[in-house]
Amino acid sequence: MSHIFRSLVLLVLAAVLSGCLSIGGDSKPVTLFRLNPELETPGSDQAAIPLKLSISSGSLLNSQRLWVYHQDSQVAGFAEARWAMPLPEMFRQTLINSLEQSGTAIVLESPARAPTLRVAIREFQIEAGAANADAVTSIKASWVNMEGHISHKLFRSSEPVSLDSASSVATAMDRANRQILGELQQWLLTEAVHEEQ
Repeated sequence: MSHIFRSLVLLVLAAVLSGCLSIGGDSKPVTLFRLNPELETPGSDQAAIPLKLSISSGSLLNSQRLWVYHQDSQVAGFAEARWAMPLPEMFRQTLINSLEQSGTAIVLESPARAPTLRVAIREFQIEAGAANADAVTSIKASWVNMEGHISHKLFRSSEPVSLDSASSVATAMDRANRQILGELQQWLLTEAVHEEQ
């Protein structure tokens, strides 16, 4: 009996190593997507500021999955799509690119003395109803000035989306995120001006 069991294990192992068997049953090709920065033309009077940056999210969003929230409270990953990197890391890079290209701020890893921006990603998913679906993003931003005073602001955006393809899902998520990035940049500029006064 143990000889038969050993033979079966070896057959399964050989199938996995040769690529004939897909672990997890996910045999469809997966496409990777990224977020794009919100590009704005730098203003001539925009001064660069140092900035500490912290990005966080809940455990579900700390992944590469594109999540779909169904009307019946079911949550599922979009089968054919993934983000190119875990969402908090990708959001961080996209925000830094947005800030650098707009001239609003210079983001440094650890400036000796600088205000801090903390971003908590609260929603980043497709909400699928009976008749339509929306790409929804929301964040809570906290600005901590050099005296320790904290200002908070919530940002939320939603875009209609078709669930027909992975590309349309990722594109709608990107549009919603760029809306958030644009509003966040304007808020940061206001906070930075208050910091200088």
